[in-house]
Amino acid sequence: MKMALNVFENTPQFKRLGARFPPNQYPACGRLKFRSRSYWKCHAKQSAASFLHASGTCAMGSGEDDPLAVVDNKLRVIGVRGLRVVDASIMPTITNANLEAAVYVIAEKASDMILRQWRNARSN
Repeated sequence: MKMALNVFENTPQFKRLGARFPPNQYPACGRLKFRSRSYWKCHAKQSAASFLHASGTCAMGSGEDDPLAVVDNKLRVIGVRGLRVVDASIMPTITNANLEAAVYVIAEKASDMILRQWRNARSN
């Protein structure tokens, strides 16, 4: 934290902007002296989160048999005409690598399904 603060507050670029770490953002840390070791420990616990590689938030199923299902096997949102989910949220488990390649594959498959549906609609 000290090193990050040093970069954030003491480099010429940030000094020119008057950048300062904002005061207490978390009520749980309010009783602690701002910038103390115990404050930073509390801050780290309060602010720790995963912002990357989210997956598995849109369950896939048939809708009737699975009341928790959000999309069907063609990535269509159940109950919403013309909307599909084409991202990592349809993956039932997270991969043990970056999600980018897996999402590319999902997008390729989705584009094939959409193109097939569009061609079938035009031929009827």
